[in-house]
Amino acid sequence: MIKPAFGVLVFAAVSLAACDNATAPAEDRAALAMKAATMLPDDADLSAKYERSCIACHVTVDSGAPIVGEQAEWQKRFQAGEKTVLSNTISGIRAMPPRGSCLDCTADDLAGLITFLSGRTISAETVAAVAAEHSGEPE
Repeated sequence: MIKPAFGVLVFAAVSLAACDNATAPAEDRAALAMKAATMLPDDADLSAKYERSCIACHVTVDSGAPIVGEQAEWQKRFQAGEKTVLSNTISGIRAMPPRGSCLDCTADDLAGLITFLSGRTISAETVAAVAAEHSGEPE
C-alpha cells in the first residue's frame, strides 16, 4: 500500500518532470560550474580580463549569471539577438554591472568573452554596430 504522502510526492515529481524547464537541475549546474571553474579563454589578454572581471559570477551557480557553456541559459539570452547580448553586456543588465566591471574591455574584448562564455560567435558587423552605438559612453 502506498502512503498518501508518498503518492503526493510521486505525483508532484512526475508533474514537474513533464514541465518544459530549460534550466538544468541544481546538481547539473553545480557540476557544470565546477568544470567551468577550470576553463579559461585561449587568448592571454582575454584570459586575464576574464579572471579579473567575469569568472566570479560565471562559475557560481547562485549568481544569476549563466555558467560558462550552459547552453540552455545562453540560448535564452541569444533569442533576443547577438546585438542585444553585446549591448546588454556593455550597458549592464540586472545584477551585472556595465562591461561586467571590465572597464578596459573594448566591444571586441567583450564579444570575445561572450564567445568564450557561450560558445557562440558575435559577428564583426554586430560588434562594430554596437561599439558605434555605445561610443559616447565612458570606457
